Amino acid sequence: MVRKKFKKKDIALGVFFTLIAISIFTFYLWHQAQSFKLGIETADLKNQVKTIKKEVEELEAKKSYLLSLYRVEIIAKEELLLKDSKKDQIIYVESSQNQK
Repeated sequence: MVRKKFKKKDIALGVFFTLIAISIFTFYLWHQAQSFKLGIETADLKNQVKTIKKEVEELEAKKSYLLSLYRVEIIAKEELLLKDSKKDQIIYVESSQNQK
């Protein structure tokens, strides 16, 4: 059996193409890993947005409750001991803007 001898040029080309193939495969794996990582981060951020929107809605509802005229009136009467004004205590003033 005769063994074929490879030339240095053929070996160098083989090594070069093997390194190119390994580099392409490594880049492909890195790209897939980054895509997967970005997908997970996107899902996490979407969940955070949902949570923050829900929190904003709850705070808006709380704000509406705290600023409701009915609640303000109750606090004024019960805690501040304010009373309704009488008709003779109210003074109506016409402004110059209404006369135009």
